[in-house]
Amino acid sequence: MNALASILLLAVAASLQVTPPAPPAPPAYRYRVELPNPAAETFHVTLEIPRPANADTLVFYMPIWAPGGYQLAHYGRWVKDVRAEGPGGKRLTVLSEAAGEYPTEGAAGDSWKIVTEGAGPLVIRYEVEDIEMGEATGLWFEMSDIRADEAFFNGTAVFGYLQGAKDAPYEVCYRPAAGWVLVTALEPAGAPGCFTAASYDELVDAPVSMGRDLAVREFQVPGPDGPPRRIRLAVSPVGPYEPDSLQAVVREVVRAGIDFFGEAPFRDYLFIVELVDPSDPAALARYGDSFGALEHANSSVYLLPQVPPQAVRGIFFFPQVFAHEFFHLWSPKRIHSDRLGPFEYQAPVETETLWFAEGVTDYYAYVWLARYRIVDRWRVFRELGELVERLGATPHAYSEPITALSKRLPLSEDVDEILPLYTKGTLLGFILDVHLRRSTENRVSLDSVMRTLNRRYGQLRRGFPDDSLVQILEGIGGVPLADFAGRYLDGTQPFPIDDVFAAAGLTLERDTVRQPVLGVRFSVDESGRLVVGEVMGPIGLAQLGIQAGDILATWDGAPLSIETAREVFEAFGEAYDPERVYSLTVMRGGETVEARGRIPFSRALNLVVAPDPAASGLAKAIREGIFGPDASAGQ
Repeated sequence: MNALASILLLAVAASLQVTPPAPPAPPAYRYRVELPNPAAETFHVTLEIPRPANADTLVFYMPIWAPGGYQLAHYGRWVKDVRAEGPGGKRLTVLSEAAGEYPTEGAAGDSWKIVTEGAGPLVIRYEVEDIEMGEATGLWFEMSDIRADEAFFNGTAVFGYLQGAKDAPYEVCYRPAAGWVLVTALEPAGAPGCFTAASYDELVDAPVSMGRDLAVREFQVPGPDGPPRRIRLAVSPVGPYEPDSLQAVVREVVRAGIDFFGEAPFRDYLFIVELVDPSDPAALARYGDSFGALEHANSSVYLLPQVPPQAVRGIFFFPQVFAHEFFHLWSPKRIHSDRLGPFEYQAPVETETLWFAEGVTDYYAYVWLARYRIVDRWRVFRELGELVERLGATPHAYSEPITALSKRLPLSEDVDEILPLYTKGTLLGFILDVHLRRSTENRVSLDSVMRTLNRRYGQLRRGFPDDSLVQILEGIGGVPLADFAGRYLDGTQPFPIDDVFAAAGLTLERDTVRQPVLGVRFSVDESGRLVVGEVMGPIGLAQLGIQAGDILATWDGAPLSIETAREVFEAFGEAYDPERVYSLTVMRGGETVEARGRIPFSRALNLVVAPDPAASGLAKAIREGIFGPDASAGQ
């Protein structure tokens, strides 16, 4: 046979070969979540299980913590009446494996053993009760909440999983109360209210909001590497204000994030916002002071006070918290330690890198707001000064290395212990950025390091070794960091605040001031009037006769409303005199009441951060590299 014939025969043989069919996809685990009667404050949950690999026993778990929440929650405490059925509806034995209770049949715990008796496909049914905030160590957005006209839940509060089945595909169908709207970030399936998830991790990382008064706004942003991306903002309850001002801030934050990283690693991103009327004592009693947010893979959840539209951008916390959570889309949701994914839901996460996941994220919230002009940059400088003030006012602020604090936080029962990650951690991000820039004549920055981390780890969906973060940062930046880590991460040395601010072209002026004590908290009604929401004792304005529920009409002769409050209070603070008799008028029960008297004071450290007009060329370049060009304009 000649060579040409051989080649032709091989080509014919190759054309006749049949590609073997792809192996069938594993059957999905199917969830159904129903809320037939909101008044009962109970979700009804059903899980359909394909034929188990182990036909004798199964173990069903509820998570003991939530990603991003870190602290132990033990969600099994709110799971009731766990039942299992085999083919034909045959009831199977369910034994709780909670410590001290096993083998009590039907008792609640974090895990249950199901005796399958060799049965084929199974069904597990259980109920999840509304979680009252006083019963949990976590915050609202980590839990579940059911009320007469709306409901919310974090996935870890409702969904359990079978041992060995976390990587299987899942389907879920939601059946809310009649007439309710439902939103989640999962990929829609064929039937209305049904969605798919590639794994259990994906399923529980997509919280759900539903309700009768749920306003959903939708817009698109350009995708740098493909079609436009859909952004949804779900707000409940809308109350007296439309969510336009929230949507405007969200749009700018999303554009900042996409521009910074040069990518939009999602098709659909969902912001879920629960608003609380700060003048409603019942609402404050229900939620406490847990305003904040929690990040998820393609969504984030917020508990925020309800304020007039003009106050959304004026209150720094609003744009800051949106920027913080959206930065989490990259860190730590994609850029993270190997301790933060894949998740182990039955053991507390112990990682030394929470300062990086939370503190550096918070630092970039400040940077984005200034660099992309979402808020005035002088406000960002002022907030940085307040961070330094808070750190200075914190007892034993440097008594514990921040890596040690990061590692032990999941076992802490005090939510407030996480707060140093947002003071020390945020300032550490600033210090690290300045250190990289100063060491390289502004050629290397934390910006470039974060983008490289995203390429090496985030886009490849792999975690970096938990004990190697500093070495990885050092390798990317080309700047030695052992001394930095020894002093400020693993050590307890005070931060070189003055040196760092000077290197960033900023002045930091300190003085001790007499700060007026008002002793009240304000809220805003639908007309934009300031209302006294809480009187915190016989101090401050209470000594002038001000009472809870009073509507402030004038302050020392100046009309007072949400539009004028900032100007009036800033003028009051600058000219404050403890010996002066101040005059206020309030509306009380339809009548005008005048209050007069001196306002007491406390002594406080005042820090003023401003661009340094005498900064060196490098310091000015660092300042503008961090906060944007012409950062001193408008000061």
